[in-house]
Parts: sequence; structure tokens; C-alpha cells
Amino acid sequence: MSAIRFGGIASGIDTESIIKQMMDIERTKVDRVSQQKQVSLWKQEQFRSINSKLANFVIDAKLSFGLATTTASGSLLGTNRNAMTWVKQATTSNESVADVTATAGAANGTYNVKVNSLASNWSAASSAALGSADDKTSLASQFSLDAADNINFTIETNNGSFTFDKSAGDTSISEMVSEINSSDLGVTAVYDSSTDRFFLQTNNTGAENTVKITDNSEIGGVASTFIAGAGSVLKLQHEASEGVYESVDSAAQYQGNDANVDFGAATGITFASNNFTINNINFSLKETTATSFQVNVSADIESAYDKIKEFVDNYNEIVDKLDSLTSQKRDSSYMPLTDTQKEAMSDKEVELWEERAKAGLLSKDATLLRIGSSSRTGFYQSVDGVAGNFYHLTQLGITTEAYSGSSAGGRLQIDEQKLKTALQQDIDGVMEVLFKEADSSLGGNEDNLSAEQIKDKRAQSGLVNRLFDNLTSGMKEIVYQAGPGDDAGLMRKVNPYMLLSFATKQSSISYIDKGILDYNDRIANLERVLSSKEESYWRKYTAMEKALSSMESQMTSLTQQLGM
Repeated sequence: MSAIRFGGIASGIDTESIIKQMMDIERTKVDRVSQQKQVSLWKQEQFRSINSKLANFVIDAKLSFGLATTTASGSLLGTNRNAMTWVKQATTSNESVADVTATAGAANGTYNVKVNSLASNWSAASSAALGSADDKTSLASQFSLDAADNINFTIETNNGSFTFDKSAGDTSISEMVSEINSSDLGVTAVYDSSTDRFFLQTNNTGAENTVKITDNSEIGGVASTFIAGAGSVLKLQHEASEGVYESVDSAAQYQGNDANVDFGAATGITFASNNFTINNINFSLKETTATSFQVNVSADIESAYDKIKEFVDNYNEIVDKLDSLTSQKRDSSYMPLTDTQKEAMSDKEVELWEERAKAGLLSKDATLLRIGSSSRTGFYQSVDGVAGNFYHLTQLGITTEAYSGSSAGGRLQIDEQKLKTALQQDIDGVMEVLFKEADSSLGGNEDNLSAEQIKDKRAQSGLVNRLFDNLTSGMKEIVYQAGPGDDAGLMRKVNPYMLLSFATKQSSISYIDKGILDYNDRIANLERVLSSKEESYWRKYTAMEKALSSMESQMTSLTQQLGM
């Protein structure tokens, strides 16, 4: 129970107002710590914002270049530079036969291609209408079977086996179709009531997709065939050879057909699908051919230039953002507003004040300066171990902007003519300088690499991959500083090991979070001190009021005794 407070009853003093004024002075200590805490929260917010921009830049660039694809779960799956589709272009002399595209790994030249056969799946269908009755509630009613007739067959494929075993009166054709389709055999069954036909086919093309139907049905009390075999109820036939159809035999194995092509002197190459890749040229077959047709692969200069320019423009935006954050001046006279200060201001005034208060919080920040410096340095250095004509960025017509009074430098500048000339002379060499992969032993989690190994990885990496690595290292530093916030999934997309390192080294608590916890403790301690001091003031004023009240009572009593 709190003590009873007497406020100026005897003295007439506005005790509450006096104590409030004294406490307001004392509370400035709490306000200063609260302001420091708010500054840390704003810094954390800005760190996380720039980290999000860096992460999205890396992810978007990888997807744009074709160095990564997004899986169904939303994660990022890396590829290599040979899979990029914007570097080379492929044309065909006969577009009715095949669609063709080329990836970066395709060698320039003209290739003779002949399509001997297309890939197909195995399929069977009722050779004639089944003569079904209108009542299709059961196989017995539909096909005039006895309800006790046993429909028993097994379908075996390269994916597994499925057995159907039911009485004709206890199941229907729709139920049978549903069970076949849910068996994960890699086949699809269909009953089309409009044509009164049953269809069965493999889901995929190619000779590797096999089907064997063993029919053990008993109809009319004797062994008979319902789905397979001569005279089967479903009248299934398949194409035994071109234009020749035969009954599907029970226990016989059937299969799809492979595509068969000649690629130059390499004849009789088979593929399970009509969509395949030879020597980094992607084919989508449409027809067979009696003679060869030509596929021409060449450098796609305009596409490559546009893709590189898009990357440079996006990178320069990142440089500008880092430059803005680290060069903006801090005005220390604009501190976070207290609640009392906010109450005395309009919403617009508060907004403008906080905008000034947030400016320059990351001025000359060491982490951000390191990110900018490592990015610039990475572009200056040559690439080790290249096989092409180029090894340095300037040979491609791309230079880095020098430092000036208005810029921290580091923006990339393109000489369009020089870059296009380099692409025409040796597009593969340009791609190597930009996207060369380091030795595979240096990949994965860099926490497991020594400083010398990381240095070797950077030296061996193409300039774009080197930038990705440098930015990823910088993002990891920012996570150490400020944590991932709501962008944990984004950080994992950039590098799955980033947050593992954060958890291992810092128990998933950032430096700023540790500071905020410390501020919370200091504020709590100060609040306890203030509460104690306020109680002390009230005790003193209450004691004074009691003393004055007692004196007044004594004076009144004395006056009465003296008859005054």
C-alpha cells in the first residue's frame, strides 16, 4: 500500500507541482538513455534496410544472369555460367522441325542435324465403342457382367506395381480409373463416356517408361480378360508399328520410344524426351526429317551488352546508396524527441524533426566503408587462371569512377564501343572474366576457410562472382551488427551459411541488440532510482505538512487558553 501524500494542506504550497518539476529535472537522465536507445534502434533499422537492398541486388542479379533459379519452395538453386541463355543465340534453317536455343557454353559454328524419330509415350485405347449400358454405377451393370465376376489385373511399370482386385458389382469404371491414376505408376487412365472408349498411356516419353498388364480376371466362372488380351472387355489396342494396331497382350511388356537424332558425325543419339541438350544447344523437336537441317550458333552481342549494362546500372545504385549513408553529416543537436516534446509539436513537425535526427547515423560507418572498399578493390584486380583473351575489367571497356569531392568513387562506367568490340572478339573470354568460378574446394561456407584461402578464392573468381562474395561477407558483418530482422529468409537465399555463422558466433544476438538490452537495464535502474527519489520528496513534504499542521493546532489551542 502506497503512503498517504499530503499536498499543501497546512502550508498552502502546491507540493505536487513542485515535486513534478523536480522530477522532470531528474527524468532528463532517463530521457538521455532513452534517446541513446532510440538512436541505436534507428541505426539497426538502417543497417537492416541496406542489407535488404544488398541481398536483393545479389539475388536479382543471379536470377537475371541465369546463375541461379528459384525452386518451388522459393529457395535459390545455383547454376554455372555455361547455362546462361543470353550470351549465345541459335537459329535453325527449318523452324518447323525444331525450336533451338543456345547457352553460354555453346561453341560458335554451324551444325548439321537430322531427326530420325521423335520421342513418344506408350499408349493404348479401346479399338471400338465398348457398347456400355446407360447404367454405369458398376462394372457389372455397364458391361452386362455378373456381380460376382472377379476383375483382377496388375499393372507393372518402371515406377512400381499396382493390382486391382474387385467384384464387378462392387466397383465402377470411374473408381477403377481413379485407383489407377492415384497409384503413382507414371500412367494415366481415362474413360471418355462421350465416345465410350477407355484410354491408357505412360505419362512420360521414352523407352525407359515401360508397361506390363497381367490380366487374371474371371468372368462367367472362367479365366478371362477384362483389360488386356485378345477379346478383352475394354478392347485395348496399341500401335505395334506405324499404322498397325494390335491387341494389348496380357503379361507382355511395352515401352515408349526415344527420340533419335544425328548431330554431325555423331549418329543415332537417343533421348527419352523431345526436349534435350547437345553441346549446350537446347532442342525442342517437332518433326522428323528426311535430310539434315542446319543450326547456327553465334554470339548475341546486343543481348550480352544489355545484360551487362543492366547489371552495372543496378550496381551503381548500390554504390550511391552506400555513399549516401556514409557521407551524410550527422547533426547531433537533433536527438530523438521525448514524449513530452512530441506532445508540444504537430505530426508534421515531428516527422521533419525525426528525418533530421535519423540523418547521418551511419556516417563513416566502418562496416559500410569496408563493403564499398572491397567492392571497388575487387573490380580493380585481375582474374587469375583465365583461358581467354581478357583478365581485367578495363580490357572490357568498363572502368571505375575515381574519388571526387562529390563522390566516394566506385561507380562503374561503360565504354559501349569498347565493350561491344570485346564481345565480338571473344565473348567467351568476356564471360570468363565476369563469371569464372573459383576452385570448388574453396566454395561453400567461408567460415571454414583460412584468410589465405579466401584471398585465393577472390583471385580465382570472375569479377561478378567476386563482387557477390564481397557483398555477402559485408552482409554477414551487418547481420553481426544489427541482426537479420524480418529478412532471415532473404539472407539464407544469398548464402545458407550466413545465419548459421551468426548463431554459432553470437548466439543470434547482434551487437546492437546487446546494446539495447543494456539500455533497457539502465532505464529500469534509473526508473527505480527516480521512483525512490520521488517517494523521498513526498515523505519530506508530508512530514513538513504534518509538522505545520501540528504547530497550527498548538497555536490554536494556546490562543483559546489565553482567551484571545
